[in-house]
Amino acid sequence: MRRMRHQAFRGLLAYLRACYEPRDLDGFPQHVLAGMPSLVPSDWVWYNNAKPLDHRIDWVIDPLDTFPGAERVFAECMHEHPCLLYSSRVPNGRSWRLSDFLPSPQFHPTRIYNEFYRRRGIEYQLGIRLSASPASPARVIAVGVNRAPRQRDFSDEDMLCLDLLGPHLVEAYRNAEALTEFRTELTRARRVEDLDRGVLALRGRRVEWACPRARRSRARAGFF
Repeated sequence: MRRMRHQAFRGLLAYLRACYEPRDLDGFPQHVLAGMPSLVPSDWVWYNNAKPLDHRIDWVIDPLDTFPGAERVFAECMHEHPCLLYSSRVPNGRSWRLSDFLPSPQFHPTRIYNEFYRRRGIEYQLGIRLSASPASPARVIAVGVNRAPRQRDFSDEDMLCLDLLGPHLVEAYRNAEALTEFRTELTRARRVEDLDRGVLALRGRRVEWACPRARRSRARAGFF
């Protein structure tokens, strides 16, 4: 049975309390990364929004010390990443340790190691996938930590910490999606309010939505 030290568990609880503070998708990456080094000691923390089929990736890395063109290089090689190669073994909200998929003798000959991880000075990685469909990973949201070769690989306690954290991060990400959608709809509604005419949204003959100006006009005309 995997166990966690009392101090580490207290740190996890403190992180979880902050994890659910409302954030939209723009503020979510920095928010979830801020306290992660205190949970799992590491040299870098990262948040990836990857689109493997389009060979595109957007990331947040702290500290940001990538080499020029790093995003392009990773995007070209990311199909070799175990998180994508073995996606059925990495359910959303569960941690994965890079060395459990590819030990160093197998990882070092790969293009993604030589052209990206070796140049970045990264040897060990521990992460959680927050959003993706294993059957069709059109977009993969993941967060995690890296260590340099001078460090040790991530321990079972480190994995336990992220496993306990994972479902909460998944839920916090969904909350950020919902908040972003709400704010987008609110902005759209406010723009409608600035128009000098009423707006109705119809489905067939049924009114699905009406702005306040349209509702007032309908009320004056006797239509409710």
